[in-house]
Amino acid sequence: MSLKTYEFKVSLNRTESTVLCYETHKTFLPTHPLFFCQGATCFIDELTVEFVQDIFKRTNITHIIVYNYRGLDSGLTGVSSINKYSTKLLVEDFDTILRFCDVSIWKGPVKISIAGYSFGGVI
Repeated sequence: MSLKTYEFKVSLNRTESTVLCYETHKTFLPTHPLFFCQGATCFIDELTVEFVQDIFKRTNITHIIVYNYRGLDSGLTGVSSINKYSTKLLVEDFDTILRFCDVSIWKGPVKISIAGYSFGGVI
């Protein structure tokens, strides 16, 4: 299975966040990204390649977008604790990243799936 991995930066209201994308080539299927929100203290590259490949094998997913909510582990947010985050910021980040992907990565209509765990599950 062909697996392409790349990172991109997205500007998010007063900060910039790194987003990781895994992509596989499935010509017979429409674009179907999985937006994967991680827990607040995770790094974007914590998913193993084997785990990502297994998702691609078992589903119709064509892209996995891994997002670490405002880069808490990188200290870029100026937020001292996770409890000071708001779901409004989470939704704004999600919208910004999806709009970026729609313009820069995906071609044509997409069917989006969303998954998350820990604080990323709030989405």
